[in-house]
Amino acid sequence: MHITIRHGSEIILQKTLDQAEKKVQKLSRIIGERNYEAQAHLDIRKESGSQNSERMWRSTLTIDMAGDRHNASGISSTPEKAIDQSIKEVKSIIRDAKSRQMASMKRTGGMFKALRQRLF
Repeated sequence: MHITIRHGSEIILQKTLDQAEKKVQKLSRIIGERNYEAQAHLDIRKESGSQNSERMWRSTLTIDMAGDRHNASGISSTPEKAIDQSIKEVKSIIRDAKSRQMASMKRTGGMFKALRQRLF
């Protein structure tokens, strides 16, 4: 999996970026990278807020795989938590997409089986 990490702040430590890359790399198990190549784009930005609010971080994770694009974002007070939220969200999105794909494959297979039984 090709991973691109963008951030607009020098406040984020290299250690945090390395951990984020490892966590995104673990998504290749769910994606099933043996079948096709995937690309992940992680964008970490500091959100602007009012004077009285605490600093907020937004993490946006986009995964391109097999012609599909899955987006997820997370907002938290620290960049690490925001990254974790976006990774959890994209995991559930990918799992839902895979289950929908498997269900449609089963339905299609059932239609072919019924058609074959009627013809032969």
